Amino acid sequence: NAVKQEFIWTSLQKDCTEFCKRCIPCQKSKVVRHVKSPQGYSCCLTAVDRFTRWPEVSPIIDQKVNTLADTFYSGWISSFRVPEVITTDQGRKSESDLFHSLTKYLDISKIRTAAYNPSANDMVERFHRQLKALMCRLGSTERWIQQVPTILLGIRIRFKEDINALQLILYMDLTCDYPANFCWVIVFSLG
Repeated sequence: NAVKQEFIWTSLQKDCTEFCKRCIPCQKSKVVRHVKSPQGYSCCLTAVDRFTRWPEVSPIIDQKVNTLADTFYSGWISSFRVPEVITTDQGRKSESDLFHSLTKYLDISKIRTAAYNPSANDMVERFHRQLKALMCRLGSTERWIQQVPTILLGIRIRFKEDINALQLILYMDLTCDYPANFCWVIVFSLG
């Protein structure tokens, strides 16, 4: 759909499909492995705003409760706002005393998904699938940390049919004035 908004030719769908079939990084995108970055980051804390669908990714070194609480505060709350409600899984970290204290102190209502049912938080799970696929397509290895901003930009400037808008416009009231060749690279990276 993103390509259709910018370009028109008779065999557009077929050409895009063929391009993706021949794209080596796309073919390797099925491989999933956790690779530590040279800076020591091994995973990410992710958050998605339910109204605008705005995603945020904060790389973290470990999954300790202190790291998660600090990253949630410094990565989301200090940059955007204190959310009224957050949805978490029933993992030990999100059920810890520290995380409960943080949400209570900031007056955040916390909703927990059903145990062993990731689809209960479908928006975040969809974002995780998209993020993993794009990281693999870009051939991410130890350099995955440098690719996160470009991947997020690509996701944020895409037209979202379910909300009939761009996330960038809804969240920051900005229009997308990027060079066509830059958008073209992102479109093919997104598939």
